Amino acid sequence: MIRIVKIILFIIFCQLTAQAQEVTIYGNIYGKNPIPKYIYRLYEGSKLDQQQIVNKRFSFKLKKEITKDISGSETFIVSDSIYKDFNALNIAFSNGDINPNRDLISVIIDRKNINCSIDNDTKIIYVKNSILNEEMQKIVAINREFGDPLLQTDNSRQEEWDRNKLAQYLVILNNYPQSLVSYEMLLSMIANPSFYYVNSGHVYKNREQILNTVLRIDTATIGSKKATLLYNAYDNMVLTYSDKKNALFPLITLTSQNNKVKSLKEVSGNSNYLVIDFWHTACGPCRQQHPEFSRISKAYADQSQLKFISISMDSKMQDWRLYLQNHNFNFINYWLDSKQYPAFQVEAGIVSYPRYILVDMRTNRIVNGNIKIEHLTTILENILKENSSIFQNTDQS
Repeated sequence: MIRIVKIILFIIFCQLTAQAQEVTIYGNIYGKNPIPKYIYRLYEGSKLDQQQIVNKRFSFKLKKEITKDISGSETFIVSDSIYKDFNALNIAFSNGDINPNRDLISVIIDRKNINCSIDNDTKIIYVKNSILNEEMQKIVAINREFGDPLLQTDNSRQEEWDRNKLAQYLVILNNYPQSLVSYEMLLSMIANPSFYYVNSGHVYKNREQILNTVLRIDTATIGSKKATLLYNAYDNMVLTYSDKKNALFPLITLTSQNNKVKSLKEVSGNSNYLVIDFWHTACGPCRQQHPEFSRISKAYADQSQLKFISISMDSKMQDWRLYLQNHNFNFINYWLDSKQYPAFQVEAGIVSYPRYILVDMRTNRIVNGNIKIEHLTTILENILKENSSIFQNTDQS
């Protein structure tokens, strides 16, 4: 749910600086489906404002900061159900009674008086004389059509799904080069491609097309600071997703379970290769794959040239420690303080979790920076074959 909400409400992270003003939203609702009884405004993270829909019409008065650019968004839900508070609404989300991708209705507040119409069949909102909302609703329509990337389980069609979705996004963004919605959408898509696509590398794969769209954005409209943020985000994306084979692995230090700080060289010892599992405690796929990573590490326990470790990327060490206390691990685990290495994920190309990386500790270079768990054994077997003579000489000495 969080992923979908972020896609629909990507402009919510705009910063507002103006004084709050009284804003009035006038609206009507229409459609073939029966008109709901209530409309709810979601605001300040966990608050609800309920209004009854009378004769297919509704109105809200609110205090809102209005700026010359995007002034933030207001989010609504229409329903026949009565929700007394946000907790009741959360239960409806959890039970599937409300689908964030289908039912959330967002409008950008770009003036003091908003006149709008809601299509009850599609849950698309139309705002009179608002270019920002016009573009926003086209983007919402794409999100509704394609749904959540996590739900695209047909592997044979995932690439086509990503390609078609990006193509539709770019048509809209290229048609609105002077819109701050285009700026926010591009910035979000470049910085967080996994929110939008099954394959998070899809943005990098189509970087030339995206760069052309980035360069079309009117810097006079968005301002030099926002333009710099957008260009930097693009450069970071290219650096992060570029092939890391033979790239130097960042020099990091790790904290062990008994609170000792060690360099990567100290961790690897005499082993030529380090097999690293990057994970964090909130990552479901990471936890699901730990038994397989454990099985593989056991299978190569007699190979002294291979060392298997897991590195937690949790922002808080305590989260990692508590998890280890309640779970049995038979492979070595460390914690990386990402605050000490803010550029680590970009330099190492870690864009999703779990991430398995093979490092040649003799050269401190990455052999493979994105290994799927099902391919790990094959890759290790090839490494052992390629280096069999070296390993034999090392063992004999």
